[in-house]
Amino acid sequence: MIGDTLSLSRVSAGYSAANPVLRDCTLTLKVGERLAIVGDNGSGKSTLLKVAAGLLKPLAGQVRFAYTEAPALLLQNPRQQLITNSVQEEIIFTLRARGLDSGEVGSACDTLLHRFGLEELRIRKPLTLSGGQQQRLALAALLAREPELVLLDEPESFLDGKSRAEFREFFFQHVSSASVLWTCCRDTEVPPGFRALRLENGSLVVMESKQVHV
Repeated sequence: MIGDTLSLSRVSAGYSAANPVLRDCTLTLKVGERLAIVGDNGSGKSTLLKVAAGLLKPLAGQVRFAYTEAPALLLQNPRQQLITNSVQEEIIFTLRARGLDSGEVGSACDTLLHRFGLEELRIRKPLTLSGGQQQRLALAALLAREPELVLLDEPESFLDGKSRAEFREFFFQHVSSASVLWTCCRDTEVPPGFRALRLENGSLVVMESKQVHV
């Protein structure tokens, strides 16, 4: 387990023991590793992330976590996790949850707004932003926690081509040391440098290297 961020051993999970979504899934995510899970809609990718995040207890098998803080989970639709009345409040909420004092919160918030190109939007209501801006804000708020494991549930599914390119640029610029588990529907969506597994019929299988888009 040393050197691993997350380990799933023969995990079955879902919402009915009679018909589990995941069946006998095994994976190991090493510290700093980037892993993509490829699967069709309804294949169980979101369920797998819930198990990885500790939000869903498996029906069978074993899940081991090496991280000390809860992982950061970025949902498909960022609107679902933007909860405050302004861009800066979204980040401040996370910083306060980390236990920073008032002086540290203000400085850290300004730094994050600058890093993610959100300074001019600081007083805007999050739900009035474009899809790409919302995804950037949701990511900034998550990274304010300094997570060891980042989980992304089809993060590009609500973005157009330009916004996808911008999101990837921001993501890989600002996520360097955390372990990453990224789900997508097609092998051509696997980010460069990621190891990839395919989720089929509730189980994980190794993808052939020629399938992975690099």
